[in-house]
Amino acid sequence: MINDPLSAELKNFIACYIHSVGHLEILCLLAKNPNRIWSEREVFSVILSSQESVAACLRYLASVGLLSSCGEGTYRFSPDKAALIRGTSELAKAYVERRVTIVEAIYRLRTRPIIHFADAFRIRKDKE
Repeated sequence: MINDPLSAELKNFIACYIHSVGHLEILCLLAKNPNRIWSEREVFSVILSSQESVAACLRYLASVGLLSSCGEGTYRFSPDKAALIRGTSELAKAYVERRVTIVEAIYRLRTRPIIHFADAFRIRKDKE
């Protein structure tokens, strides 16, 4: 798209790491204070999703290297690669400036593979 406000790097970061608005919200929350250690309960009190969902998001973000587990249900923002720090920073900035665009990108990038998979099973009438 010519007027696409999102960089290719940001779209790639979203496609690789951000599968839901929950992931986005929790990552942005922890990235604001990278030296703070957050418990699942503290994150839940800010995000106000379900405790199970918050715990699952935290575990996922830690499993992909965006957060560090600090023991017994506690986490902090601590990416293991500079590219993840840059991606998170660009994502957080874009989310403040273009919230709807970012949310749309998350779901558009998530559904594209599903659409391609579904298209493979579409019955088409051959033209003769």
